[in-house]
Amino acid sequence: MSTKVDQRVREIVAESMGLDAQQSTVEDSMNLSDLGDSLDLIELDMILEEEFNIELNDEEVNELKTVGDLIRCVEGKVL
Repeated sequence: MSTKVDQRVREIVAESMGLDAQQSTVEDSMNLSDLGDSLDLIELDMILEEEFNIELNDEEVNELKTVGDLIRCVEGKVL
């Protein structure tokens, strides 16, 4: 299941940041702050919460630095 979560998080990140999910590779090392401003990241968090029926608290979100961090956080809440 984690593979599906990983893939879906990457798709959501690409879509949220205006990237073509088919042509763009969303790497674990990508810095979240490079993908958009704080409003973009808040929107991304809301989309992920709705998609996976989870809750990401402010402390957790503030500690996330990379796409890999985000994927691990979501996987930890889903699994």
